[in-house]
Amino acid sequence: QHAPVSIVSDGICDADARGLGFTSFRSVDAALEDALARHGADATIAVLPYAPDTLPIVP
Repeated sequence: QHAPVSIVSDGICDADARGLGFTSFRSVDAALEDALARHGADATIAVLPYAPDTLPIVP
């Protein structure tokens, strides 16, 4: 499955985030606002606070 990925990180520059296929945001609030605007108020959103140490598996 493919899903849009938004990233909020001080450690990854915008160009690198785009190169990885991510959309970069300066704050979690901005990322959530964008996701809800694109997918609606009933959207399912996953927050991965330790993403570099996480491998999400979607059943």
